[in-house]
Amino acid sequence: MADFYIGQGDTASTMLVVLRDANNNAVNITGASVHIDVTPIHGGTKTVDTSATIVDAPTGQVSYTFTAGQTAVAGDYLATFTVTFGGGAIESFPNAGYYLITINPDAPTTAQEYVSVQELSKTLNLTGTTYADQDMKLAIGAATTAIETHCERVFTLGSSQTRKYYPVSTDYVLMDDATTVSAVVVNGVTLVQDTDYYLDPVRVTFTGPPYDVLRAVPGTLLPGYGPFGMSAAWGPVSVTGTFGWPSVPQPIKMATTILASRYLQRSRSAPFAILSFGDGGEAARLTRSDPDVAMLLGPYTRSGMIE
Repeated sequence: MADFYIGQGDTASTMLVVLRDANNNAVNITGASVHIDVTPIHGGTKTVDTSATIVDAPTGQVSYTFTAGQTAVAGDYLATFTVTFGGGAIESFPNAGYYLITINPDAPTTAQEYVSVQELSKTLNLTGTTYADQDMKLAIGAATTAIETHCERVFTLGSSQTRKYYPVSTDYVLMDDATTVSAVVVNGVTLVQDTDYYLDPVRVTFTGPPYDVLRAVPGTLLPGYGPFGMSAAWGPVSVTGTFGWPSVPQPIKMATTILASRYLQRSRSAPFAILSFGDGGEAARLTRSDPDVAMLLGPYTRSGMIE
């Protein structure tokens, strides 16, 4: 769950934070200056590296209002506030970890695919040509759909929304991949992360695959029920968050490239499943499956089983 959400390109929302020490007490920053740094969650160049605003020094309240350029790229970011006190001492907040910022992407206006025509053109040594562009678009679209159907998941990032799921059991919910989860509600009751439920897979750091499972915290079941219900009186679980993957995994891009290349070659030169002819005129036929693609997609294919 992010500490602050803002829409892609937005500037109206202000991030307001109370700086707290290791004992969770608000820090008096009277006479101090505050600096904010924001970095993409997977590393890279800082998107924010400037002074923050002190809202109320005695209670440690600081704020920052983002510019359009700083929210131009959707995704998750890590923020820290660095305080330089009047005597010269320096302290970073939070004391452990980071503030998580999520920039929600704009809704896509076109179909999202895992490889661009330009990328496939480069792979096939067709850069600078256009005669095969339409066939490449069709091949990429077909490869993207085939991979999503096979893996039972989508590898692009959507916008923040609410989706509903029926639990597998009273303490286990399978859901779509979610990069962030901001709310879990069952029958009008808002559950609390790490008190009522855990998100899986557990992230040691902020990096890693999206969440796809809600698990009940052992020993915290509601009287007569599990957190996710065990009676018809309890409806589906409503999950609000940003669904999808923050970026397309490299194995998925490679599998899409291989499949799209095969589809393109077959559609243009192998209408009868004959890929090419050898030196002696023998036909070389397309195989039923590609072990390389199977290996690339294996770790990303949902089994639907409880783990």
